Order: sequence, then structure tokens, then C-alpha cells
Amino acid sequence: MMRRSIAMLLSGIICLLGVSLAFSQETRVYSTLADYEKLTGRKIEKFSESPMLRIKVAAGILPPAEERLPEEPSVIEPLEEIGQYGGTLHYVPPGRLRDVRNHGLFMRSQDGAKILTDIAKGYEYSKDYKTLTIYLRKGTKWSDGAPFTVDDILFWWEDIMLNKELNPAGPAKEWKPGGKVAEFEKVDDYTLSIHFAAPNPALMAKLSHPYGAAQAHFFDPKHYLKRWHIKYNPEANELAKEEGYEYWWQALRYHEGKWETHKRIGLPTLSSWVVTKITPSYMVAERNPYFWQIDAAGNQLPYIDKLFVLNIEDPEVIIMKAIAGELDFVQGYELLPMEDYPLCKESEEEGGYRVLLYRDFKSDGMISINPLTPDPVLRKIFRDIRFRQALSLSINREAINDAVFFGLARPGQWAPLPASSFYKEEWGRYYADYDVERANALLDEMGLRWDSEHKYRLRPDGRTLEILLESGHGSKAEATMEELLAAQWKKIGVKLVVRTEKCVHERLRQDLCELLTTAPTSTGWVDLALGTPEPYFWGLGEGWNNWLTSDGKTGKEPPDEWKEVKKWVDKSLTLPPGSKEWIDLKQKIWDFRVKQLWIIGIVGQAPLFNLAKNYVRNVPEEGMFGWATGMDIVQRPQQWFIKK
Repeated sequence: MMRRSIAMLLSGIICLLGVSLAFSQETRVYSTLADYEKLTGRKIEKFSESPMLRIKVAAGILPPAEERLPEEPSVIEPLEEIGQYGGTLHYVPPGRLRDVRNHGLFMRSQDGAKILTDIAKGYEYSKDYKTLTIYLRKGTKWSDGAPFTVDDILFWWEDIMLNKELNPAGPAKEWKPGGKVAEFEKVDDYTLSIHFAAPNPALMAKLSHPYGAAQAHFFDPKHYLKRWHIKYNPEANELAKEEGYEYWWQALRYHEGKWETHKRIGLPTLSSWVVTKITPSYMVAERNPYFWQIDAAGNQLPYIDKLFVLNIEDPEVIIMKAIAGELDFVQGYELLPMEDYPLCKESEEEGGYRVLLYRDFKSDGMISINPLTPDPVLRKIFRDIRFRQALSLSINREAINDAVFFGLARPGQWAPLPASSFYKEEWGRYYADYDVERANALLDEMGLRWDSEHKYRLRPDGRTLEILLESGHGSKAEATMEELLAAQWKKIGVKLVVRTEKCVHERLRQDLCELLTTAPTSTGWVDLALGTPEPYFWGLGEGWNNWLTSDGKTGKEPPDEWKEVKKWVDKSLTLPPGSKEWIDLKQKIWDFRVKQLWIIGIVGQAPLFNLAKNYVRNVPEEGMFGWATGMDIVQRPQQWFIKK
């Protein structure tokens, strides 16, 4: 009752503040200075820089701004206003520092539906989608002043991806359409063409995601890393041994950083800030003097001089420090649970900050039903669609939404997000009504009798129909959902036993469990999130999933109907995203996928929140936020500034 009252109170607060979680504030970015001037009719006559850098220019340490910027800098029209230079931003948590700095050649719009330029200035596919040409900005430089060119991409491809010692498995599937490894062609220092044996339009979905397999390291600073590569340095093994490694490739992998570039001092970057100090208690990152972007007034970005990142990840400590006014920005993704929202909201004035309420891309509270559970009796029950339909119908999604998310999430079935071009409204409603009577009728029809006390149903072998549900992460929100599920499913005679320990080896044990919750981290899908086949086969146990994603090389052979779906999925990856044939095929796939109900959705697009000091500006107050767009980077943190 108390939580429901809080939910009603929060709903009133949100209405009074005029917050709309459906609307996205997005910064306007122009790929080049020429584009900006052509589209706006305004001219940028000169470039300016931070006083911090101006001192270094005067001392002869750095060249002037016009020599550090590329010939064709990207241009931002800031979200609120042209910012002020200077200051230090106190940011947490430390593990998310990469999200603030994670620039790629391309990025996504805040709704995740469009591909935008970032470090690169553009791309172009051939008509048959067998050649992708990428255009870099002439004059772009690494943070140490060295030129960034196609050679840095070729180093990543030829010397890392194709090197058997560094990458024994070879390039991932997206680089091998038609079964043949792509060929990279250097047209000139700033133009790269990639040739494929078969159409490969889906690759850009990977290249535009900051954490996509293709984007994670689509380029590397050759001038810096080659000293650890045996091809360029015959004494690389000796150098590696001096650093405590056995082989050159181990040392190279460390210095490359992979997912931890924000933990490597000295590694040149194309990001807005360069990590300069790492201690057990904090990290410091300072502005990149060679950053390739300006604002509409010609000011080189970023505005903020330094990021000071405290090494704390305990939500309670972080909230207390925020309320005490000690933190400037808290990224709350999977860190600040919604149950802390009321406290943070009530403490805004005291802490001098604002709560930024966003909507995530995720499906929160998914139930994955394992078709390969070892129990043969349960396996037969699970494979009867009527049982899965009954489970779905007996979930009171509105009650779970109120209890866990203050009524702010969107109850419904697991399906692509409404923002998807191929979305069908019927998917979200499929067997998502709360109808216990209908659910019981389906189980009666299956012949699942009640016990003598009419408390639980019985399996065909006479045992109580009991199902073990494994918790995906052991969070408080997840535990609450599972507690409610157990009570709700009891009404249809299904005994739910919940194991809420934190899941460490989820994928390893998936074939051994019966039900598996993956809330609240499973990503909802928009157009660009489906650049590889794997997501289509989630929730099928490791056996069917592995078989379908490995082309039958591993796993357990699935029914013929899933083999047919695999053909549709493979076909979709060769079609231009957004085309009629592509949309028709996507709808065909998801019509089948959703209605199979191997994954049962509870709620989606749950709210999440960040905290920002009132003087930290050019930060969106609302919109979409999550893994699908790379968290902070989609907000262009280089435009954030401390308003004096």
C-alpha cells in the first residue's frame, strides 16, 4: 500500500514537472564545417580554445587551435547554449568513464534508430551492398598529435584481427558474409573501401554501436602500438618479457586496452578526454587538445577541463555523497535502483542537483523458459504452447509495474520496441492480458489436474507441478518481481520456487535450469540493434541457441521450424535496413518469435535516472538512455559545461 502511495505521489510530481518520457532531446550535430555553413547559412570565421590550452600554445608546447583541428571539424549546436570553458567534473561510477569517452567512427541517434557520423565524416555503400566506403576527416589527430589515417584501421585489421596469435578465432561473422573474409582497400589516407563476397548492409549496425563487436576496436594507434608487435619490432618478445609478459602478443593486448582503454595511461585516444592519472581511489582525465569537434561559435570541444572520477560504486555511498553536494554527475544506469528514486527526488534542493529521468531500451522482467530442461516431464509440458500462454496470462503486469517501477514502465510482452520501423502493436499485447480464468482453462485443457486440496496442479507423473526459477542478477527489483510471480502463478496451480542468488555463470548453466529471469538487463530491440543473428534466438537454451548461431557446428539441433527462421534471419542481414522487403521479413520473423512465448515479457522501457548538479548544463533532461546507444556518449558529454 505504501509503495502504491509513493507511485501515485511520483506520478503527480512527474505531471507537475511536465516530464515526458516519450520525447527525446537530441543535440544537433553537423558532420563537417561545410555542412554546418551550408545548412544554417552561418559562417564560423575563427576557432577558439580553452584558456588551459592557450597557455600551452603561448609556451610553445602546443600548436594553435587551427593547426590541431582537422580541416573538416564536426560542428555541434549545443543543447541549451554555448558553454563556458574550464572546471573539473566530479563523476561516478568509475566503470562508466569509458561511456563518456567512447567515440567511434559512427554513433547512433538517441532513439537508437539512426546511424550518425562521429569520428568519420561519412560512409557510402555500393548499390549491391558488397562494398562499404568510409570517409575520414582529413587532418584528424590522435591525442598526442600523430595523424589519424586509414593506416590505423588497417593496423587493427591486418595486424590484429587477421593475426592468428592475437586473434586465433579470426574475424567475427559480420566480417565474413558469404563465408569469405572481407578485403580492406586503402583508397588514400582518408578513404577506406571494404569489399565483401555477399551483400553486407547489416555491418553498419555494428559499426555504429560503441560496444558492438565490430566497433570495439575498429582502429588502433599504429604509431604507438607497433613497438609491441613482432611484425614491426623484431625485439617485441624481449620487450614483453621486460614488462612481465611471456609473449609479445600478451603485451600488445594489454597496451591496446580493448574494453579498458580508460585504464591505460599513455594510450593515444580520439576521445574528448585523456586519462592522465589512475590511483586506487580515483582517476583523472584531462581534455584532449586535438579533439576534432567544435561548437557553433568555433570553440574547440570539450568545454570541461578535467574529469575527476572517484573509485566508488556503492549506491548508498554515492547517493549520500550526491545529497551532500560532493558529486557533479552520477550515471545511474544499473547502479541507482528505482527504489532510491524517491529519496533522490526529495533531496534535490538539499543536494543542489536535478534528477534526470530517462527511459531505457530494455525489456525488464523477462522470463526465459528452457525448452531443453533435463526433466523429461517438464520438458514436454514446457513445449506445449498452451502452458506458456497460461503462464503469460496469469501475470499481473500492472501490479508488478506499480510495485517495482512506480507505475512508470510499460507493461507488455517481450518484443521489439515501438520505435522500430517494423513494429506491430499486437506483439506487445500478445497474451499479455491478466486473465487467470482463461489461463486455468488452458491448463485444464492440457489435462494438468489439481491435487486433492486444490492447491497445486499435478504433473502427468503425479508429482506437484513445481518449477525452479533462477534469478539472473539477484537485484532487489528482480526479487520483488519473483515474489509477486510466485503469488500470481499459485492462482493457476503452478508452484514457483525462486533461487535468488546472484547469477555468475548464467550461460553455462542455462541448459540445466527450468526458468531463468534476466531482468532487468535484457535489451529491447530497435532497427539497428539487430545487426547479428544471435538476439533472435535468445531464450532457447544454450543448445538450440548455439546450434542456430553456429550454423549447426555446436549445440543441439532444434525443430525444423527454427531452422526455417534461421534462413529468414540470414536473409534479413543481406537486405537494406528500412526497405520494404527488409521490413516484411522482420515482421515475419517477429510474428513467429513473439508468439512462441519462449520468452515471456513483464514490463519494458522502465525508467532510470542520472543525477547532475544544477550548474552542469547541456545535459538532456529526458529521453532514451541505455546500452543500445552507448549510454553517456549519445548525449555528447563534450558539450557539458560547468556554468559559473
